[in-house]
Amino acid sequence: LARLTPRLQDRDGPRIDARSTTSVEEPFDTSPPAGQPRRLDANAPPPTYRVASLDDVSANQPRFFDTDYSRDIRRMALAVVEAESPVRDDVVARRVARAHGFPRTTAKISERVLSLIPELVATEEDVGRFLWAGDPTSGTIPFRQPGPEGDRRSIDEIAIEELAGLFQSRPDIADANDPALAMAKEIGLTRIAKPARERL
Repeated sequence: LARLTPRLQDRDGPRIDARSTTSVEEPFDTSPPAGQPRRLDANAPPPTYRVASLDDVSANQPRFFDTDYSRDIRRMALAVVEAESPVRDDVVARRVARAHGFPRTTAKISERVLSLIPELVATEEDVGRFLWAGDPTSGTIPFRQPGPEGDRRSIDEIAIEELAGLFQSRPDIADANDPALAMAKEIGLTRIAKPARERL
């Protein structure tokens, strides 16, 4: 899980070195990842989106901000990215926080989690910052349908490359009376707010 590229990337900006200043006992392994973003394949079955499964480690909540616990938090954060990439960075922090029994993901908790995975490639959008397990594609990736457990995402939690992949796989949506609503239904939603409609 720790084999991730040592750089951040804005979609239209240069790559920058963003090493964390968080102190840990040993250097983290930041070698390049083996996986790459999924590509569209008309013959492949539709992929499924599943929320990362993390163990309940609420007993370790008192250690959350301890330096010698950094490696454990990093491992969990990378597990979320590997399972859900591309995934918004605040979602990653929230998953790790809930696994530790925190009812809310404060700014301090988010900073703690995200500071331990600075080498991940990221793309910036109006709705937030998406983290990738590999290099992001400049085109589209397949849309992941909600799994049987009902792991639905809000429209703002889906990277634009994945939304574009959904539209590319269902061009008939453009002919619907309400294309934005038709697309939202494909995502698993029955209603959409104005900002989400504008995004679609």
